Amino acid sequence: ADPRQAHQLGARAVKRAALGALCFVAALATAIAWPASREARTPLTRVLAVAVTPRSGPVATGSGFVAGPGRVITVAHLLERRSKIMVRRPGRPARRARLLRLDRRADLALLAVASVRGRAPRTAAASDDIRLLLLRNERTVTRPARVRREIEAHVRAAQGARAHSRPALELAARVAAGDSGAPVVSAGGAVTGVLFARSRDRARTAYAVDATAVEEMIRPRHHERS
Repeated sequence: ADPRQAHQLGARAVKRAALGALCFVAALATAIAWPASREARTPLTRVLAVAVTPRSGPVATGSGFVAGPGRVITVAHLLERRSKIMVRRPGRPARRARLLRLDRRADLALLAVASVRGRAPRTAAASDDIRLLLLRNERTVTRPARVRREIEAHVRAAQGARAHSRPALELAARVAAGDSGAPVVSAGGAVTGVLFARSRDRARTAYAVDATAVEEMIRPRHHERS
């Protein structure tokens, strides 16, 4: 055999072996990295518009988010007894909702909406890396936020009602009318709170119920009807 031909064949074999080793390393790196990146790929919860028509007075509007199959969380201060509650996804017709659970102290409400699909959200304690999911021009947008501090909020459920206190998060965030009920989420998509108010005196300041109250609100009750 020609020594030069044997040398060329040997060089090609070495190149093929090196290329195969590089492909194996790349595949192994992808497999190792996947569990770490899975959290970042977790889809964020869907945000909905909530409109409440009381027996008398103007329509109150706010936000909500999917909290499981046929379930939506919003804020309690939007609701009154015997109010007509409508929930709408951006670009979709509004659907009638039924009040399942109301917690005035936490300012949260759980609604039943037959057409809503989705899983119950994961919850987590708020950290530095949070954001708001808000409705703007018929679509969900993400806005940055930061927890300034944990506070004891003094809340009056309705005008003339007695004020009560509850734990809350003070956020550095820009929000608007109608954002109450929108979720505060982590980078991985876990719900860390629910917006319930903005400051009248301080710019770029909002307040949210923390994840503990959300966990209690979405905990299944066997006696509730879908």
